[in-house]
Amino acid sequence: MIHPAPGPEPLFLIEVSDRHDVVHALSLLRQVRGGQAGGLISHPGAGAFLGPLWWQALCAVAQSDADGPQMPMILDCGLAAGRAAEAIRMGQRELVLLQASAGHAPLSVFAAQCGVRLWSARPAALSLTDASRVLCSATGH
Repeated sequence: MIHPAPGPEPLFLIEVSDRHDVVHALSLLRQVRGGQAGGLISHPGAGAFLGPLWWQALCAVAQSDADGPQMPMILDCGLAAGRAAEAIRMGQRELVLLQASAGHAPLSVFAAQCGVRLWSARPAALSLTDASRVLCSATGH
């Protein structure tokens, strides 16, 4: 599955870990400028132990939603350069590989060649609970 090329940095990211989280996050994102302000991110290091295939399945849920916005969907691989490389080969367009990873330098080159945004540090993200509170107060719901 190929995801859209990385766009501008989202104003906020919502952490998701399963189908229910994705559906809830999409509902929240629809309330804010059609979802264009945010994106989805896995929990810290989730790509290392759950793998890119798990993340691809969650991305498919988001992309199958006819009303779902195009948004960044970032897989956090923590220090796992091998999993990050696997994710890139599977079409992942944005991922986190911590700067401290032994494979960070070569993977940065590979990511750049593939047009992938590689985050060297985890971007700030909201839990679903925090996102609900913040987004609902911003929209008056």
